Amino acid sequence: MGPVKAGSVHVPVGALPTKTKVLLRAEAPAGGPPAPPSPEGARISTLTDFFTVTVASPGASDWNAPVEVRIPVRNADVPDGQLIACFSQGAEATDWEPIPPLDAPGVLAPGHRNGFYVSEDGEGRILHILARHNGMFAGFRRTFVGDGR
Repeated sequence: MGPVKAGSVHVPVGALPTKTKVLLRAEAPAGGPPAPPSPEGARISTLTDFFTVTVASPGASDWNAPVEVRIPVRNADVPDGQLIACFSQGAEATDWEPIPPLDAPGVLAPGHRNGFYVSEDGEGRILHILARHNGMFAGFRRTFVGDGR
């Protein structure tokens, strides 16, 4: 796989029923919802575009095999430890929820709805979000005020 310059979604073969439509819509942060609220002692800022994934299949809201949303991280100055992934399923996307880091890259444990990891791609990094649900996904930068993290 070459460098990722735009967001993409990957669906493993056989993961979803045939004739399932998977839609990916990208939105610049300037035209989208605000970053999630910053917890006390931290600052959260938007780092990537927003990507809405819709899996359209009769009766499918959550599914067993995850889809993978690949989001390029263009800011090379952000340490991996400051990258966080969030999702929203609200109509106005103001209810961002954090996505936990995966224990092993590319492996979403049974019973988990989502998880993320970061990889290098030669020209930068990719934020990989594995999810078993529709929603809007994005990458954010979390810095802690005063302690240098």
